[in-house]
Amino acid sequence: MAVDHFDKNAQPKVYTYMRELTPSEQEDDSLKYFKKRLYKEMGHYWCRYGNADTMKLHFVL
Repeated sequence: MAVDHFDKNAQPKVYTYMRELTPSEQEDDSLKYFKKRLYKEMGHYWCRYGNADTMKLHFVL
């Protein structure tokens, strides 16, 4: 299974990006659930980005 392979080898590298919400936006329940599951159950984190240029910069660095 892919998760087992990742747990054993830390490969392939997986990056999850989540756009920062604007002040007028709110996290809906599905996003909260996804983030909770991603972190607590899979031990994975995400990177926040404000715009596409910020995300591209992260790849370069």
